[in-house]
Amino acid sequence: MEYQFIRDPINGFRLQISDEHTNIARWLVEETPLTSNDVSQLITNIKQQSQTYHHDFHINGKEMVLSICNGEVAIETNHHAISEYESDRFDQEMLSVDTATDLCECGLDDFISLLENWHDFLKEHRA
Repeated sequence: MEYQFIRDPINGFRLQISDEHTNIARWLVEETPLTSNDVSQLITNIKQQSQTYHHDFHINGKEMVLSICNGEVAIETNHHAISEYESDRFDQEMLSVDTATDLCECGLDDFISLLENWHDFLKEHRA
C-alpha cells in the first residue's frame, strides 16, 4: 500500500492514497483526531484490542466504521448514519449512494504501519 502525507495550508493534513483505499484516507482525516497524542492512543488501543480479543471489534465514527477481524482491517461507510429524511430525499430525486467505494480492506500490519507513520508525520508537524 503506497501513500503520501500532505500538509496543505488550505485543507490541512491529508493522506494521498490509491483509489481502492480511499476510505482509509477519509477515516484517518475525518473520523480521527488530528493530534499525535490521540493517534498514539489509537495505535495502542488497536494493538491491545487485536491481541487481546480473538473476535472482531469495531470503532464507530460519525460516518464510517472500522472493523478488525482475523488480522484484517475493513473500513466502510456507515449507512445507518444517513437519516430517513436524507434517504427519502435521495429516493425522490432519483439519486443513489455510490456503493462501489463503501468498503476498503487491508492487512492489520499494514494499517498499524500507516498509523505509526501518520503519528510521526503529525508529530513532526506539531499537530
